[in-house]
Amino acid sequence: HDVAREHAFATHLGPLGVPTPTPRDLCRDTKVLGTEFWVYDFVEGRHFRDPYLEKASIQDRPGLFFATAAAAARLHGAAPPPELVE
Repeated sequence: HDVAREHAFATHLGPLGVPTPTPRDLCRDTKVLGTEFWVYDFVEGRHFRDPYLEKASIQDRPGLFFATAAAAARLHGAAPPPELVE
């Protein structure tokens, strides 16, 4: 995928309130790792691969679902940078 485009979106969306790690740098030199890459801050939190959140407690699930919906709403309410719209 287009790593530079991903970096540009994260750089643009973070200040708009969309939860994204803070981008630090984009490396276009493929000699470093064999591909382009970008570096971003570590974000403390929990990661769930299961959409049903079976590993989350019953008490935690409503808050997790609401937080997910709020993040999706912020994402869908943010205009993309015009130069990246195809």
